[in-house]
Amino acid sequence: TRRASVLEAHVESKLGSFNVSIPGSAMERYNVSDHWQEYASMISDIRTVCPLQELAQYVSGNFVADVYSYVATQKRQEPLGGIADQTVDIAAILGTYETEDPEELKFIDNMNDMFFNFVNTGKLPKDQDLTKGMYIVDSEIKTQGSYPNCDFWKKAQQIVPTYAALD
Repeated sequence: TRRASVLEAHVESKLGSFNVSIPGSAMERYNVSDHWQEYASMISDIRTVCPLQELAQYVSGNFVADVYSYVATQKRQEPLGGIADQTVDIAAILGTYETEDPEELKFIDNMNDMFFNFVNTGKLPKDQDLTKGMYIVDSEIKTQGSYPNCDFWKKAQQIVPTYAALD
């Protein structure tokens, strides 16, 4: 589609200068259905998720035992139209996430359970610190060894943490 080719050209112009194979590999990873949300996810991974993962791994390996990491992947139906925005987890914990959707309500419960369990015990469910993996939170709480998108960006040197959001 026209929109996909415009976004593809934009990705090529921004990432091609680092390595000619990065844009094509990134498009294969993120361009599943030509929706802008997938491209927003790519930017979020580069600027926020992966730099935080890298920082958490550094702290875990050098300073503190039991460092936990999670990625909230629950997509809000409103107001942004189907993306997991940067405040979705905080809104769930603080009670400002308003929804009637059963999956979103389950996400809110999961975030609250994780947060208040951590405040009470200093541990997350399954006690999976970064030495064992990380958490993916949406209408379920899942654990996995790593976050594959961050593995991809880590191999694409100079992208993460160079373009991390510093605010």
